[in-house]
Amino acid sequence: MTIEVEVRRSAKGESTNALIVQRAAELFAIHGFGAVSLRDVAAAAGLSHAALRRYFRSTNELLDAVVERMESDNHEWSTAMALDFASLDSVVELARHNAAVPGYVELFTALAGGGVSEEHPAHERISARYRGLRDAHRNVGADELEATLIAAMSDGLQLASLYDERIDVATELAAYLAWIRSGPLIGSPQLDAATRASLQAMRPGREAGTRGDLLAAGTAEFARRGFHGARLAEIAQAVGVSKSSLLHHFATKQDLLEAVLGQLDLELDGDPGEPSLTPPVRLQRIIGATIGTDIEATAAAQQIEALIVLTSEASARRNPMHAWWADKLRGRRQHLAADIHELRRAKQESDTNSLWPAPERAALWIYAARHGLRIQWLYDDSVDARNVLRTLASALIATAAG
Repeated sequence: MTIEVEVRRSAKGESTNALIVQRAAELFAIHGFGAVSLRDVAAAAGLSHAALRRYFRSTNELLDAVVERMESDNHEWSTAMALDFASLDSVVELARHNAAVPGYVELFTALAGGGVSEEHPAHERISARYRGLRDAHRNVGADELEATLIAAMSDGLQLASLYDERIDVATELAAYLAWIRSGPLIGSPQLDAATRASLQAMRPGREAGTRGDLLAAGTAEFARRGFHGARLAEIAQAVGVSKSSLLHHFATKQDLLEAVLGQLDLELDGDPGEPSLTPPVRLQRIIGATIGTDIEATAAAQQIEALIVLTSEASARRNPMHAWWADKLRGRRQHLAADIHELRRAKQESDTNSLWPAPERAALWIYAARHGLRIQWLYDDSVDARNVLRTLASALIATAAG
């Protein structure tokens, strides 16, 4: 065999490898890692299962290759652009670049959200990524709170942009960085007794009986495997009923998913239209539900994990819950923007004051930061997610949150 023939074969092999990784990345972004098999990737790449296994022996190996490619592409781009990440402005440029790469934001969102489960093969690698990001932000002058928030804001805005095309991640990050440079974020006071009592009183109860048990089991299964990977038979088995009994309560897996998401949303944030609740209490509900470890929260880590996995997965436009969740997020932001306006008015602050973003932008930032903080907390429970968000909300609303 001549050297020329060997080079051609080597080049063909590299091309096939790259194609496989590309198709795997597309499928992971659409369906989630747990629902994709080697046969799925082989079919998408136009290869036989046996041919693909000459390159990758497992989906775990494929995932490693996909993550490696993402990191390598970003490194090559930053090197070519002579970005040394010596300032926080590089975060904006990176966001602008990522948004311009077809499928990148979708893939990153799916992997970061799906990887919160400790069973996910990329969990440790993504956890290390977040530690590295916070360190990098601190190295260019951000304090611990700011470093955590910048990473959280970036993740949350990327998710929001997948549900609402009007949201430009780079523009919002640039505006956010300009705002925090206008003055330091300062800590906010603890909740007063009246607000704590209101939060306790509004904790909703869960459904009882078989239906409630199925919702709990469905939450656990969706958290572990996502929508596409979840199995109705295993959910039924966990409750001790037959699959036909499960289908009596939920005719399809999508019906169960919608019920799970609806319950999680209500338990975490309550009904924003409830007339008896005041804007301060509703805001504290949003902050308190960041994580699930004290009186202000209504959910355990498993519920937060399920919500992150499912909302990240549903950000793909082909997901059956995409439109439903997009409407839900839009409505939540509208309610919060109205509350921010009222909170500022009560303090005799104007929405037009240049020190504070408009209520709509402030609401977007609060929900984006909360999503990102939840992700960081699930990878590292030493992240003080709730108090970080309370500090941000206090500064954005120009009043002590609570």
